[in-house]
Amino acid sequence: MESPIKCPLDEDRLKIIDEMLANRPNYKIEQINGQRLYRVENDEQMAEPMRGSEVFIGRLPRDCYEDELVPIFEEIGPIRRLRLMMDFSGTNRGYAFVVYRDPETARMASERLDGFQIRPNHYIGVMVSWDKRRLFIGGIPKNKKKKEVMNEMRKVTEGVRDVILYMSVYNHKNRGFCFVEYETHRDAAMARRRMGDGFLLWGKYEVRVDWAEPEPEVTEEEMSKVTIIHIRNLPLTVSEVDLKDIFSFDGLRIERVKKIRDFAFIHYTTRTETETALSIANSIDFLSKNPSLSRIQVSYARPPKAKPLRKRAVSLESTQSEISICGSSPSSRMLYPMNMISSPTQTNLSNQFRYYQNLCAPKPIHSQQNLISSPLKYENPLIEDKNSVNFFVVWVPVVWLPQNQNKDQFLDDKLFR
Repeated sequence: MESPIKCPLDEDRLKIIDEMLANRPNYKIEQINGQRLYRVENDEQMAEPMRGSEVFIGRLPRDCYEDELVPIFEEIGPIRRLRLMMDFSGTNRGYAFVVYRDPETARMASERLDGFQIRPNHYIGVMVSWDKRRLFIGGIPKNKKKKEVMNEMRKVTEGVRDVILYMSVYNHKNRGFCFVEYETHRDAAMARRRMGDGFLLWGKYEVRVDWAEPEPEVTEEEMSKVTIIHIRNLPLTVSEVDLKDIFSFDGLRIERVKKIRDFAFIHYTTRTETETALSIANSIDFLSKNPSLSRIQVSYARPPKAKPLRKRAVSLESTQSEISICGSSPSSRMLYPMNMISSPTQTNLSNQFRYYQNLCAPKPIHSQQNLISSPLKYENPLIEDKNSVNFFVVWVPVVWLPQNQNKDQFLDDKLFR
């Protein structure tokens, strides 16, 4: 029988933590809902810091507590709150959260302490944590406007900051869903808990509620360099040429315009021209002069994130694809020597494999008529027109070993006649 895990928080460890608190009289430690909470005395009365002021700490030793974490993270700036997630055994769960007073301090902490060696050969991971404050609401009646949805959400939940409702370009109705932005993560979590299964809006419309996918966060420095504006709710009749003429505003230089359905991106030459265009496009005077654009929403476009470079595919992938051409069944693969499949990067084996692959290819592959004798009808539930004809190319798994090279005519007669 395994012995129970001993809690590292023994009397000696608690004494060390108490000594640390004695040097910080404005702080206290509480254990609430499975977490140890180190925070200032009047934390609940203080306003919440700006979003992005929290960092996530991962890969913590299970016996690591405030006496080790607080001195390290205080070197970056004053700590507002530290949450150490705990197990029932008294050990931590390997991660924690630290809230600073502003996002800049949190960003500095993630840059300086990510990969910090907290103990010999033990490195922690630190990154900025973006708390979720947005909910997805599905099942919204399509005839409801933004103001109606906003009023209803404020009746049933608290802390609603904004409602994002996307309209259809065809009938000017909403698309049956919306996103609700809340003031804090707690407000959003309480709203999600309240609007559980079977919850009704307006007393009769059942809705589905879940966390919205978080948008990629962009720093103020990155946004200050953006020279692209994003326009939504455009009429379908407006072309890219029209947009270039309208949004040049008699002198602004536009490098490129890209329109997709009811939204568009306009690239300006400089940041100053972008700011000028955004200011004019959101003015009442501009909208009154262009009634066809009265429903548009104009904002800065988010800068695209650099995609990681994809590594070149290992030759094993190409080898496996060649195997699948000859036959996708396991039995057809077993006819090849296993060292060919397991070591495809060797030149001599690759050449041998190509040779066998050429041998196993069916003879009539160059003629579609020989592969498909007649059209095949297939009823697919995903296709509206069930009488549509779908063509399928069937590869016959055939393996030809060297000892069969002298029996070409015999196999041709048996397989392809």
